[in-house]
Amino acid sequence: MRKPASFARSNDAVSRNPKFPKPQYVVIPSAARNLFFLCASTVTHASAPLRPLLGYSISMAKFFKVAEIANVQPGKVKHVVLLGRHIALCNVGGTFYAIDNFCIHRGGPLSEGWLDGDKLECPWHAWKFCVKTGQLTLDPSMGVATYEVRVEGTEVLLAVL
Repeated sequence: MRKPASFARSNDAVSRNPKFPKPQYVVIPSAARNLFFLCASTVTHASAPLRPLLGYSISMAKFFKVAEIANVQPGKVKHVVLLGRHIALCNVGGTFYAIDNFCIHRGGPLSEGWLDGDKLECPWHAWKFCVKTGQLTLDPSMGVATYEVRVEGTEVLLAVL
């Protein structure tokens, strides 16, 4: 018995089905670099968040107020939650940087760690991350995501895509 034509190309039918979208590739211009690419193969709909590649900043993102300058003293770290993301906001000599709050080793809270210059040390197992790039000092090929920070007046603004 012959199969119906509708089953002949089941893979094509799945790829055309909006419930199973193809991987999406997004190109976003950056202030520091010409172009970078994001691959979101697990995106299920258009409003799903995309994550930047390690070390890249997003200049087209929307900025949100997360703190006042007086709330984060130089050499200190503050834990902020923005759009469901836990972020460590660091003040390095008056310059603000933001990285993911969770250590890639065991998920330690980086905002509870110690800031030594531009290095943030995890309080659980002493893994150190550069707050400027998000790179792990022991292995620069690994790291956490960074976020663009702006200071306008007395407000600290954070960019999240």
